[in-house]
Amino acid sequence: MDMRYPTASCIITFHAEGLLAHTTLVSLEKLRVFLFFWGANVEFIVVFDCADDETISIVKAHEAIRKSDKILFVKNNDVGLSRNDGIAASQSEYIAVFDGDDYYSENYLWKCLAVCMDNERAICRQYITINFGTIYSWMIIGQLDKEY
Repeated sequence: MDMRYPTASCIITFHAEGLLAHTTLVSLEKLRVFLFFWGANVEFIVVFDCADDETISIVKAHEAIRKSDKILFVKNNDVGLSRNDGIAASQSEYIAVFDGDDYYSENYLWKCLAVCMDNERAICRQYITINFGTIYSWMIIGQLDKEY
């Protein structure tokens, strides 16, 4: 893998997550360190879409945010448009989108990259989602699964 440019850009959208942003960034930093161990370079592209002051303050001061990461301020009031702004700022071969109020396993993106490197048209999603503060979860069947 070419280390001059990031292997993957993590587009992270924030709005009014407050303290949940901290937990998300802790998980994404673990994900970044895990990928670096396996030879992949990851950049964060933070997109603040009409974000509140508390969320901006928490994210900008977080130890997971590096000087080489990109921070964008937009007023789309739309997560899809905000993700598109982040994608436009990327120079990576692979793009991953994350919400600022979710927790991700450290190997999640590595598993996705492995699928995408073998299938250039693949789009990966999380298999299990567990929301903060709730007692339910759901599973998503992947596009490579025969039941898809």
